Amino acid sequence: MRLIVAVVLAFAFIAPAGAQSSPPPDQQSQPPAAGNGPTPAPDAADVDEDMPPAPAANAPGAAKRQPNPKRIACRDKARQQGARGQQLRDSIQVCVEEARLSCTKKAVAQHIPAQQRRDFVRNCAG
Repeated sequence: MRLIVAVVLAFAFIAPAGAQSSPPPDQQSQPPAAGNGPTPAPDAADVDEDMPPAPAANAPGAAKRQPNPKRIACRDKARQQGARGQQLRDSIQVCVEEARLSCTKKAVAQHIPAQQRRDFVRNCAG
């Protein structure tokens, strides 16, 4: 009797899992990048928390967000200095905020009105 109950319970858990099918691959996606093998995953310490994960960026219907060029430059600069983990993230944030501050100073020096200053700072800082 116990054997029958165990088999029924096992079947109850296994059957729904086997019935699920994965969605078909996206036919309109871009071809894979040129290369002979899979690309290695980045280290957890090198991943920028402010950057969206790759699967979300490639989701159907999702807007293609371009990475901030100033943030990338700051990240490269911090990596060259040997920063990793939390130190890397802190260094990137400080660098980006310094760039933003310098753009704000430029906007004030050029007497740009408040409504247009926001767009100026966004375009200047990247």
